[in-house]
Amino acid sequence: MLEINPVALLIQIANFLLLVFLLNKLLFKPIRAILAERAGRMKKLSDSAEALEARALASEREIHEGRDASKRKGLGEKERLKAEAQGEERKLIEEAMESSDHKVAEARKQLEASMSSIKESLDLSVSALSREAASRILGRSVS
Repeated sequence: MLEINPVALLIQIANFLLLVFLLNKLLFKPIRAILAERAGRMKKLSDSAEALEARALASEREIHEGRDASKRKGLGEKERLKAEAQGEERKLIEEAMESSDHKVAEARKQLEASMSSIKESLDLSVSALSREAASRILGRSVS
């Protein structure tokens, strides 16, 4: 049968425990520390990336809101200017109408005055012509 030497077994167990202790101290703990540090850095970078993404989204939202506000302000300004221009247009049209009415009234007065003087002139001419025609027809002078 197989005999196990108890002293050799104890030495092997002691060697194994010493090897586990040394490997843990020299290899596993530093590797775990490096992995923990790396995990911490990755967490920080992940948090930082999330914060930057949140800031980027907030900035983008702010830009869109600013653009929309500017668009609304521009449309309001456009409508205000359009209304102002329409008011100015109405005012100019009214002034032009008043001016044309005034010119038509003046022209009418001048025409009436001209017609009145022509009528007076024609009345005098008709009167003189009728006397002359009557004188020629009657053969004598008519007063």
